[in-house]
Amino acid sequence: MNIFEKREIGKRGQVTLFIIAGVIILFAAFLVGYLQNESFRQRVESQLFGAAVVPEQAKGVVSYTNNCIEKIAKDGLNLLGLQGGYIEIPRGLSSRQYLQADPIMKVPYWIYGSKREIPTPQEMELQLENYVNERANIECDFFEFQEYEFSNDEIFVDVKILNDGVLVDLDSELIVGIKESKYFLRDYVGVSVPIDLMFLYNRAIDIVNREARSGNIGNAPLEFATIELIARHSKDEDSEISIPPLYKFDNKCNPKNWLMTDVADNVKEILSDNLRFLRVEGADNLDYGNDYINLVIDRVFTRNYDVRIDFNYNQEWPLFLDIYPRNGAVLKPNTLKIGLPFLPLLCFTTYDFKYTIRYPLMVNLEKDNYIFRFPLEVFVSDNYAWRNIEGEKPDIVTDTGTRFCREEWRSSNEFSVVTVDAVTMQPLDDVNVIYTCGGVDNCEIGNTKFENGEAILNEKFPLCYNGEIRLSKEGYGEVGIELTTLDNPGERKLGVMKPFTEKEIELKILELDNGIVNERSLAENEMASVQFNILEGDVIKDTVGIVFGDDEVEDKGINKISLLPEQEYNILISLVLDEKIVIPMSKYQGVEIPEQEIDDVLLGGADFEDYIYDKDLKDSSKVIVYALSEGVPKNYEEYIERLDVKAMSDLHKEKLLLRFE
Repeated sequence: MNIFEKREIGKRGQVTLFIIAGVIILFAAFLVGYLQNESFRQRVESQLFGAAVVPEQAKGVVSYTNNCIEKIAKDGLNLLGLQGGYIEIPRGLSSRQYLQADPIMKVPYWIYGSKREIPTPQEMELQLENYVNERANIECDFFEFQEYEFSNDEIFVDVKILNDGVLVDLDSELIVGIKESKYFLRDYVGVSVPIDLMFLYNRAIDIVNREARSGNIGNAPLEFATIELIARHSKDEDSEISIPPLYKFDNKCNPKNWLMTDVADNVKEILSDNLRFLRVEGADNLDYGNDYINLVIDRVFTRNYDVRIDFNYNQEWPLFLDIYPRNGAVLKPNTLKIGLPFLPLLCFTTYDFKYTIRYPLMVNLEKDNYIFRFPLEVFVSDNYAWRNIEGEKPDIVTDTGTRFCREEWRSSNEFSVVTVDAVTMQPLDDVNVIYTCGGVDNCEIGNTKFENGEAILNEKFPLCYNGEIRLSKEGYGEVGIELTTLDNPGERKLGVMKPFTEKEIELKILELDNGIVNERSLAENEMASVQFNILEGDVIKDTVGIVFGDDEVEDKGINKISLLPEQEYNILISLVLDEKIVIPMSKYQGVEIPEQEIDDVLLGGADFEDYIYDKDLKDSSKVIVYALSEGVPKNYEEYIERLDVKAMSDLHKEKLLLRFE
């Protein structure tokens, strides 16, 4: 064998080795990818099913239950994603705390002003559990399996939000009898929903953290982007969407003026048309060309992610806009005119407008056709990014000492507010009138007074789009009236004030015992708090309440409160055992809970809505309210179950409705 033959053999050996190495690398890459893709499935199977194999006889009912739960869980996840991590919006939110995204859907703000209110993963799990439980017990009715015997047929699930999907596991003692055999469905029923909720939630947190940083140039990027858009579009006075410039100097003797109404409409259009091009560096929909290079948010992520992120402002959404200097609703620059003999008129015009803008921005995150979104509030104060201002920041909630309420900043038009009693339709004086703008800025206008046979207030109001008059007087329910003062010739607004009616309230307890409901009075060792929450939409506007079982009250079952007619109420009752109990050592969700001594144990209560008509109050001397009780908890699981008064109330809502005697 000559040297050339040896070299050829060596080359072939090297090629063979390279091929083998390549195959190994490809196999390893395939194996890693497979394991990554299979990891979630394997964890799901191990957590849901263990080594259990579905018996042949039970496959039909198991498949039906899985499909039913999966459908409901997906619906719940879609709703949770569209409402910023909430399925049921928290009660008592003011209009300041949520965005009315459309006529139906309210989405709570994650950031507004200096506050952050973000749901935790545990809260999202609980919301999804409650949603699935409520719907599953109605829709998964096992009607097609009438030949089977079901016991303990209530459906309760346990939800776990994992890093790459959502587990929904049956967590109730649901037993099905098929022929001679009995099967615990919790051993076989469980679904995995491959929606990467936690991934999108964490990316949303990244965006919030980036915006909420303060004190360094370049932070609060959404506020800086807003300033950039205002500056860019204010340069062209002749544009169809002209707005006053932030700063400019020229020699025009007849400079352009603007109306606040036109500017507000133009600012809305600018935000709506341009914020949709805002992009996050590291997301997969970054590139929109060099024209939008200043609308890229950087330093959000530590690496690139497979996620689409969009931003949206709808012109139908609120916008608070204040620009100065201005004269009423007119915005005009300062012009110095110098006239000298035999010389042309000299003019020096300075444009120096300060913008204060506050508006909601919806952040949409999408992966694998699943959308998770949340709103935050963007706040620019006098051309500065509010969250980037060091030191003392301008007030978010203004009072009578700020620009909003000062006399010189009020509308040149006068508005009239007339107030009457809803029952007698007679004039009602001394009603306090407050004007609010955007749910944030408030200005006390004054009180109505008798004048020419009516109770009236004639005053100038601050300039505002979609503001609201709030009327209040002791003994009467608060009234809200919409009012836009910008470019408005003046209106006459009528406030019809509903008086409270005092009624006796009697409390009855509905004892739940193995499906049987027994009515009884409040026991000697029990106490109950009863709240009547006045609702305006889903928002709690006012609350009246009483306590039953207090030793200082002579009749422990009857008390008096004042109620409004023609009003939607949320009735919230907490029924408490007024003594200590000992809960023995027990297991809860696989965890051993040691023996505990507990004070003021919750036995039940009520949480429901009801409408009180004027006729009900007129024709009755007493209102009977009902609270549910499941008795003293015997173990830790029962103790936890008693805490979910809302779920208990939903199952027995018809029994809880108010009764008038």
